[in-house]
Amino acid sequence: MPGHACGRRRGLATDFIRGTKCSTRLRTVPIVGETARSLLEYALAHVDPRRPALAVLYLDLDTFKPINDEHGHDVGDEVLKIVAARLSRAVRGDDTMSRLGGDEFACLPAAFLSWDQLGHLACKLIEVVSAPLTIGALKLAVHASIGIAVYPTDGKTAAELLKSADAAMYRAKRDRTGYAFFDQRPDPRSWLSGSSGPSLSGSR
Repeated sequence: MPGHACGRRRGLATDFIRGTKCSTRLRTVPIVGETARSLLEYALAHVDPRRPALAVLYLDLDTFKPINDEHGHDVGDEVLKIVAARLSRAVRGDDTMSRLGGDEFACLPAAFLSWDQLGHLACKLIEVVSAPLTIGALKLAVHASIGIAVYPTDGKTAAELLKSADAAMYRAKRDRTGYAFFDQRPDPRSWLSGSSGPSLSGSR
């Protein structure tokens, strides 16, 4: 489960879930984790077995707890709202972006992406989250770590994929690499050199 460097790293929160027509919609829901799991289970049930490249990106805010502890829950909730809005704008309309709970989010790309493309997407999400953030007179720095799990190599159910992506995320957080795949890769930084992983369709 190697880590990857992105080159640079920059109460009720708002949650983004995909509607029935695969458009990203803004809603507030009380139990977002179950929503994310249900969407992933639906996607797994409809995945094309000839193109088994469904992936989930599990994102956690590295610096959220210190911000929440020092400045209070109102500021923490505002941080989550801003981050959720940034993540929603960073993905395409047919991708799924959902808050899992706390300071954790999951992204389920609608297209079938190569390892390189997943790496670029992870870096894009980290970059938008890490952009300067101002709340009132406060200037805050927020960073994120992302774990990536791919079906069916890293799990064949929603629970298994989320568990694998969560484990990869903790690896990325521990090693401070930005993001990490759960599965082993022959060249952890292949996306930086322009080489490709498996030949999968879809572009970012």
